[in-house]
Parts: sequence; structure tokens; C-alpha cells
Amino acid sequence: MVIHACCLNIPFKNNTFDYVMSISVLHHLSTEKRRNSALLEMIRVLKPGGYGILNVWSHENQRKRQFTLGDNLVSWKTKFETFQRYYFIYDYTMIHDLVHSIEQIHHIQINNELGNWVVNFTKK
Repeated sequence: MVIHACCLNIPFKNNTFDYVMSISVLHHLSTEKRRNSALLEMIRVLKPGGYGILNVWSHENQRKRQFTLGDNLVSWKTKFETFQRYYFIYDYTMIHDLVHSIEQIHHIQINNELGNWVVNFTKK
């Protein structure tokens, strides 16, 4: 089954899932309010004791690109066109402060893997 939905309004009841993940989503949302809302929505559908993982692009450990912290437009090329994609780039302090501001989660681990911050957590 495939469900097409918005990460700001996930169409499931509270405490539905044992596991949730957000892979390369948050960094494409253009405001802090939207990024925070998406993270809270992800946590809302996670059961207490459930496990979550998310990743975002990092400022550190980049191999191909140099970013500024915060808002970036990144050029992408396909066979047919070149276009700009929006990214919000996090450093360690920014991602640390974001996830540690969420009261509903704990057991937080943050690792940098190939230019991405990977955050593992559980819901209280």
C-alpha cells in the first residue's frame, strides 16, 4: 500500500508506529516552523518507546560541495535540465539543539555519515 501525504499532516492516529524515519526530508522545508512541525508530526505517530531515525545534510564532512549554514540553493543537473533545489544545511550545534528541544524524545544519538547528520532517538 502506498499513501501520498504531507509530512506536516501525516494521516495516522497518534502513537501508531513502532518505527518512523525521515530520510532527506527536513532539510528541504523552507522555514524553521515547517521543519519543527514535520519533526513533531513524525514523533506524534510514533508509539511511546518507539524508535525514530532522521537525516539531514550537514555543513561538516562534505566531499563534493561547500555550503553556507542555513538556506542554500543547490544546482542539480539531469539529462534534460538544470534546476535549483532548496536545502537547509545544519551544523552539529543546529541539529543538536533542534532534537534536544523536543521533550517527547530521548536516548538521542547524532552521527555524521558522509555529509549527513543521522539522528537516532526513542519516544518517551
